[in-house]
Amino acid sequence: MVTIVVLIILATISIGALFGEKGLIKQAQEAKELYENGRNEEEKSLDDLMSEYNNVKDELESGNGGGTTELPDIMPTTPAGTQVKKPNTWTSEKVIAIADGKGGMVPLPDGYYYVGGDIDTGLVISDKAGDTMDASGVDMRKPICVDTCAKRRYIDKDRIW
Repeated sequence: MVTIVVLIILATISIGALFGEKGLIKQAQEAKELYENGRNEEEKSLDDLMSEYNNVKDELESGNGGGTTELPDIMPTTPAGTQVKKPNTWTSEKVIAIADGKGGMVPLPDGYYYVGGDIDTGLVISDKAGDTMDASGVDMRKPICVDTCAKRRYIDKDRIW
C-alpha cells in the first residue's frame, strides 16, 4: 500500500513537471518560439544589410559614389605607408597593401596603422591610431617593425615571426 501511494505521488509530481504551467514541455515550446523569432529577426537584419551593401556597391560601380574607389598602383615614388592595390595573389581580407617607399608593398594587418619608416629603415606600424615614431616603445601597445634585412619579418614585444 505504501509503495502504491509513493508511486502515485511520484507520478503526480512527474506529470506536473512535464505538463504543468511551468513544465518542461511548456518551456521547450517557449524556447522554440524564442529561437524562431530570433532567427527570423536575424535573417531580416542580414537581408537589410545585404540590400544596403548591394545599393552602395551599385552606386560605386555606376560612378555615383561621390569619389574614386580605385586605389593607386604601386610606383617607385609612392610614399611609404600609402594604401595601394592589393595583388590578386593576396587572398586574405585581413590585410591591406601599403607602399614600402621603394616601389614595393608590404601587408598591413587589420586594426594596425602605419607609423613611419620605409623599406630601408623598417616600416613601423601600431595598433593605436595616431602613434608617432617618437612614441615607439613608450606609448605604443604592440609596435611591429618590418625587418627587411634579416630573415625575421615581424617583431613585436612578445614574439618574432
